[in-house]
Formats: sequence, C-alpha cells, structure tokens
Amino acid sequence: MRRVGFLAGVLAAALVGGAAVPALAGPKPEANINATLGAPEVRGYAGDLQTVTVRQKRGGNVIAKRTVSADSSGFFEMTLKPVKAGDKLVVVVNGSRTVTVPKVRLSGNAATDTVSGHLPVPGDADVSVSNTVGTFSLGGGFPRYTTDSNGDFSGTYPGLQGSDRLELRWANAAGDAFTVELALTAADVQTGSPKVWLFGRPGTAVSADLLAPNGTVRGTARGIIPNGFPASHATFRKNGSQVKVKPGDRVRMGRTVGLTVRTPDLAVGNLSALATCFPNQDWVLGTVFGAGAFSYLDDGTADGGGNVTASWSNPLGSGTKVKLLCENAKGWTQDMVATFP
Repeated sequence: MRRVGFLAGVLAAALVGGAAVPALAGPKPEANINATLGAPEVRGYAGDLQTVTVRQKRGGNVIAKRTVSADSSGFFEMTLKPVKAGDKLVVVVNGSRTVTVPKVRLSGNAATDTVSGHLPVPGDADVSVSNTVGTFSLGGGFPRYTTDSNGDFSGTYPGLQGSDRLELRWANAAGDAFTVELALTAADVQTGSPKVWLFGRPGTAVSADLLAPNGTVRGTARGIIPNGFPASHATFRKNGSQVKVKPGDRVRMGRTVGLTVRTPDLAVGNLSALATCFPNQDWVLGTVFGAGAFSYLDDGTADGGGNVTASWSNPLGSGTKVKLLCENAKGWTQDMVATFP
C-alpha cells in the first residue's frame, strides 16, 4: 500500500519539473495568481496589505470582478466564477497585468493503471496521487511523466485505485500556478444505511446504482462533486423512498460494479478491535460523533485472509461509536459501525 507522510506530500505536490512552484512564495513586483481549473477560488501574493482587484474575462466579456486586501503577509484570496482554460485574469495592483489561464489537463484510469495529461509547454509533470480510504487520506506517491513536443504525457501508475485523488500543478515563469484536481470514480457505503459517498471529477454529476444479488436495481443515488472536494454525499432511493444497503448488494457506477457488500463483523473492545475486511487492502478505524465527525484511532493493511486487528492507547468511554472503513482492491469502500458497551 502506498504510504507517504503528509508533510512530504505537501512539499512534493508543490514541485513541477523538479523545481518548487513559486506561486505563493516571496515578494514580487506584481501580484501572482494560484488557481484551480474548475474552481472559483483564486489565491495569490501581492505584498503586505496591498489592495488587489481581479477582473475575470471570458470571450472578451467581464464575467466577474472582485477587490480584496492582502493580509499582513501579502497573501490574498477571492471568489470569481469557476476558472476555465482561456479565461483572462486581469490583476490590478499598482498597475495591471493580464494572465491567460492555460490548458492543463489530467486524467486517470484505475482499471488500466494509467495517467495522462497536458502541460502548456513540454517538460516534466509531477502528478500527486493521494491514497484514500473513504474520505480519509493516507498520503500518496508522486510519479513523474515527461511530455512529448506538444506537451502531452501518458504513463502507468501501478496500483492506481478507484478513490485515489490526483493533482497536477504547473507554474509559468511569472510565478502563476495552475492546478487540475481529479478524483477517480468510486463509492463508499455502509450496511444498514441509505447514505453513500460518490467520488468523481470535481464539478461533475455522478450516480451509482445499488444492485440486489440477482442484478436488479434496488436504488439509485446521484450527486454533484463540489469543487475542492473529491466526493459528494448522496442517498440511495427508489420511487422516492430511501433504500438501505444490505449484505450481498453490489454497487455500480457507470458500467463498473466496484463493490460487493460484506456482512459486517466489527467487534470493539476497550483498547482494541477485530474485524474482517478485504484481503491485503487498507483499512482505517476511528470514533464517530456529532453529525458524523471522524476521529482517527488506527489504520493498517488487512492480511491475506482479510483479518484486521486494531489497537489504541486511550480507553473508550461507554457508548462510543466506532467506524471501520474497509477498502477493496478497486479503491471502493465499505464502512462497518459498532458501539463499545
């Protein structure tokens, strides 16, 4: 299983072609821009307490305009319309400059373990891959691909999984950085609940079918993946009524059946837990409280028989609810819940 520390992940995600992205580092005579394609948030550096105005133009028309003050460290953030390739961002700080949003593309296929994309100029692309179990990130890897003369690249990433998050960041010579984020298609369900997390490309509508063991559709869930987050919370329904997930059900997205639901067998003690997940695959265990907040206890990889043994140092209080997230070989996830007596 892929495991990289969070700090290392943050540093490596800021590398393109082996050099640190300068988008948010160090004073510059003009403000620079840091934008994620498909998201409305624009960040940058303009100097201490500077007033920054950004006009977003598309097809020659101004579609958004915002004015903010940079903080005492010189950084600013504002919300425009979702940024697209070809947009022109006119940045005004003691003068003006126009930044054209370039074409930066990224795609991945967990079934074939392939990653492909495009940079505005030929060079090396560092793609950040963050392994997740449900919505809990375990860190990831940072494969490098070399583009052809057109700026296109493709290659393999062995072990790419259904819920992995991918990120490609490119910076121009002026220090403007542009990011593409991608979450591959997957689902996360819990036995006895109609709720489902749907993973997919930010800004797109995704859906999943809940199938009975004989293949009939028991329910359908649909959601729109928000920008800045890889998944949408949805509910399985049929004829307007909620449908709860049962053992033996299968979950399908598009034409892919990615998960067959197991009978939960999580047993929780004061300082440890036992369960059976998917053989040789990752799991994460934590307590849940309030509206579903998750507090980490332990994580690991199931053995060849799928056996899980978790432990922690602080005793659980009576009535504590514990959730185990079990990932299968395709990166789809089944949750198990138990309450400590």
